[in-house]
Amino acid sequence: VLVLVAGLVGCHHEDDSVGTARGTDRCQPLAVVAGEHASDRYDLFRVHSNGHLTRLTRDLGTYDPSVAPDGSWLAATRSEPDEWSDAGGYDGGRVVVLRPDGSVETTIEPRTGWMDHSPSIDPTGHRIAFLRQSKLSAGAEVVLVDRDGGHPRVVAEGGFLGRPAWSPDGTTLAVLR
Repeated sequence: VLVLVAGLVGCHHEDDSVGTARGTDRCQPLAVVAGEHASDRYDLFRVHSNGHLTRLTRDLGTYDPSVAPDGSWLAATRSEPDEWSDAGGYDGGRVVVLRPDGSVETTIEPRTGWMDHSPSIDPTGHRIAFLRQSKLSAGAEVVLVDRDGGHPRVVAEGGFLGRPAWSPDGTTLAVLR
């Protein structure tokens, strides 16, 4: 298994509950990684403070995780088995909001003919920015949505190549173009 570290944010308590650090609470960082296996197909794993890995997903199609600042949820890209091609990789994707145990809270379905990927949770933990790419052209958009997928808004259009990155105060997004 090739493990790619994707984020180290949020915290979980020694009893394995998730939350924010308050005062004297003992808090361990919450890390989530994507592990490659089966020819570039991925699942998510939680990394414990002792280095132990717990598998969160078992669909061979969840990758690109972004963890909320308080560690209470994460967003990732999910592709279905029929969207995989040995020649071209994933030809589809949607953003999913997951609980810390890997169960799905919300699925944000892409528009027909488009695929969504590379989610990035804002520093307040309320919004997700992600890339939306056309399957038929070079068109791409940066989209903002609420955690539940509501209030979608296209904030930029063009040829984007990487995950949006938030400024520390959550007022600005940077995207590789």
